Amino acid sequence: MRSDQSKSKSNTKDGTSATPVDWMFASATSKVIACLITYPHEVIRSRMMDTRCLSKPGGKNLLTMTREILENEGFRAFYKGMHVR
Repeated sequence: MRSDQSKSKSNTKDGTSATPVDWMFASATSKVIACLITYPHEVIRSRMMDTRCLSKPGGKNLLTMTREILENEGFRAFYKGMHVR
């Protein structure tokens, strides 16, 4: 086996090497997907922190807060504030 074959290469489906632009696109795409998946958690967490400060000790748990947001404001509320103006 030649020494250059033992090195790992990042090849695309057609056998060509991935360019820096390919890596940037893949990185940006993965970041967008990660943000879309985790943003509702941040909304719920911040709402729980707000209600904990305003209400009696104990506050609301994760499921109660999630249900309340969904019933009162709808699914879009989980992504409220994500857009950039």
